[in-house]
Amino acid sequence: MNPRLLRCERSDLPLIYDGNENQGSNQENFSDLGEIIQKHVKGDKERFMEYLLGDGRFKRGLSQDRATAYYNRLLELPDIPEPRSLIELELKEYPVLAFRALLDYLQTYTDIRTISGYPFDEWRTYLVQPPRDAPGKVSRVPTDQVIAAYKSIPDNLQTFFKFLMYSGLRSEHGLRLFQQKEQAGKPMRFTRNDIITFPGIPAAAIDSTAAAAKRGKKSEIALFPASFIEELINYEYPGYVKETVSSKLRDAGKQIKPLFPTEPAFTMKSLRKYHAQMLLNNGVDTLIIDYLQGRKPRESAVLISNYASPDEAAARQYVEKVLNASDTFPLLLAPATTKPVKTPAPVKVSGLAGIWEQTGDQFQKAIPLTAAGTLDTRSHQYNNYTAVKTFMTDTPDITSPAELRAAILRTEKPAYKNRLKGLRAWFRGLPEGPLGYPEDEWINALSRIK
Repeated sequence: MNPRLLRCERSDLPLIYDGNENQGSNQENFSDLGEIIQKHVKGDKERFMEYLLGDGRFKRGLSQDRATAYYNRLLELPDIPEPRSLIELELKEYPVLAFRALLDYLQTYTDIRTISGYPFDEWRTYLVQPPRDAPGKVSRVPTDQVIAAYKSIPDNLQTFFKFLMYSGLRSEHGLRLFQQKEQAGKPMRFTRNDIITFPGIPAAAIDSTAAAAKRGKKSEIALFPASFIEELINYEYPGYVKETVSSKLRDAGKQIKPLFPTEPAFTMKSLRKYHAQMLLNNGVDTLIIDYLQGRKPRESAVLISNYASPDEAAARQYVEKVLNASDTFPLLLAPATTKPVKTPAPVKVSGLAGIWEQTGDQFQKAIPLTAAGTLDTRSHQYNNYTAVKTFMTDTPDITSPAELRAAILRTEKPAYKNRLKGLRAWFRGLPEGPLGYPEDEWINALSRIK
């Protein structure tokens, strides 16, 4: 029979066991909270933080900021002799969450099952989160405060500030988009090829799905005014980590606090809140607001069922209801340190590459869209398009079917099969054979290649 813990009637007596197990081996079950925190939190910080930060079924998966906050709140806890003492303490949200995380950690990774002789479930009974303010009580972020914060941050972060303000992205998502450039061995800067535009709608976007965070936090696109394109593609992110960016914006918030004594201090989260506030106040569909902010991943499916192209629908409401409104985003001048990237003079292309330059966009339109309104990268039409585009970029001017065949034969075998399929599809979609040669001659030049 398994030993069972029994509590004595007198509160000053220790917990005793109903069983033959040696109590000495369970001595830690009689440790008080301070002793446990000293040994298993402060004394084994690396292991405890790994639990808070790690992924997996038996880890917490917290952000670095939240994990550090949990650790610090546990070290600050006062002496708590018994669970009922929590009633008088009225702990705030983070100490409660940190305490509950500690109980889960002890239950999963140690043999401890009690603190000061009281079972974990008894402690959990009194670890109740305090109620949060109702949504209606949340204060709005004044536009003047946004402008003041923008002017107070370093010049090399002002364009990043505007990117977050316009798009509503979480700061870590926006940062990760730039970091992915660096990981690919490129400057931390967007190019024109990264920009998504919408015909007839003066808005633009960047696909942000690749920067989605873990634990369900996702965003589909980073939407912004088309007038912001030039500043964005001329901006190179300075390479700061998230903590540095947050710190610099907090410093700006402290600097301007005397100007707004009754307002909460301005932080990185204030930009995201301001974005939602701007869209909501101007009547943007709440489904679209959640879609743009990636607040509720499940809303994407609802939005897609209501709009054939959610990205275009979002862009249209963004322009018509927000950018065209009298109360819209403030005009923030580009920082003086932003230097335009020198664009090389366009190179004149001729031959088959010149025909591709004129017709490639039309060929791209054959690519089907996903339910989210983006190009279906798994389709054969997408493979055809990218194969031809790469071939035309890498190959010198081709002026005849014979030169095309020779160029294909110089291509490494893993690549040329896709190029053959793509080129055949492109030739068949042209109104006539290019460069004065019939379509059949171009197709025949691609035959019997093994």
